[in-house]
Amino acid sequence: MSPPLVSIALVTFNGETHLPAQLESLLQQTHPALELVACDDASSDGTWHLLERFAPRFEARGIAVRLLRNPKNLGLRRNVEQALRQCSGSWIAPCDQDDVWRPDKIERLLDVAGDATLVYSDSELIDDDGKSLQTHVSDRLTMIDGSDPRLFALSNCVSGHAMLLRRGLLDRALPLPDVSFHDWWLAFVATNIGTVRYLDEPLVRFRQHPRNVSTFTGGRAGERSSEREKQAARQRDFDALASFRGPQQAFFRSLASAWAERPRRVLTLTLVGLLWRHRALVFASKKRAPGGARHVLKYLWGLRLQR
Repeated sequence: MSPPLVSIALVTFNGETHLPAQLESLLQQTHPALELVACDDASSDGTWHLLERFAPRFEARGIAVRLLRNPKNLGLRRNVEQALRQCSGSWIAPCDQDDVWRPDKIERLLDVAGDATLVYSDSELIDDDGKSLQTHVSDRLTMIDGSDPRLFALSNCVSGHAMLLRRGLLDRALPLPDVSFHDWWLAFVATNIGTVRYLDEPLVRFRQHPRNVSTFTGGRAGERSSEREKQAARQRDFDALASFRGPQQAFFRSLASAWAERPRRVLTLTLVGLLWRHRALVFASKKRAPGGARHVLKYLWGLRLQR
């Protein structure tokens, strides 16, 4: 059998500093059937010229290349959606502009994918200069696999840069709703229609720097939201989950409704009871005592999506 075509969905915006290292790592991928789809979100630096310069090297290796340049900035969510829609492979690997992939990343994820809808790996954190921070994502979060969407109700351990997803997932996941993180949404949808599988290997060097669009610990770099804005963002997240038709839709509708009724900084018994009854699942990614009462109380007082 011929190997499946895998599309790399690269999104860029003013990324000339770290993009060359990422492109070099993509060129070294050992999987033989690849397509590179790069969507640039109206960069004002040398990012587009880098993509044009590297394109012949990809083509010389038999990798099909599609470069798209937005005439105006669309924002991350819409640019990611555009890149995903342009992919033609049976599997899709979302790609950020500032990380570095291990040469066998795609090959290893395919090796363990089996019948999973989405498969993902661990990542090693590196600093702005590419130096290891001696930390993996799995050191901070319990990495989840399974097919219960409640696992992703409050947290996310599935980073976009570390995932490989079946093209069919997009039929249910797109258009991307206005949620905190698009990779969290993709993982959530995957558990609604199939299974998420984890590979315990660090296949990506995950760069941490001041210009990250989002930080590993949650939130967007440089963002200083008010408490009201944070609560509104959380309501949008819950409403999006509640609107998805899946096996646990009743739970997510209850969660969205309970959060909408929660007075600011006041405990509500409805929300307490809901989180307590489902604590083993909704706090599954927490490293310590995922079923403990302290997590319920912590989230009630300052609930935000954890990464």
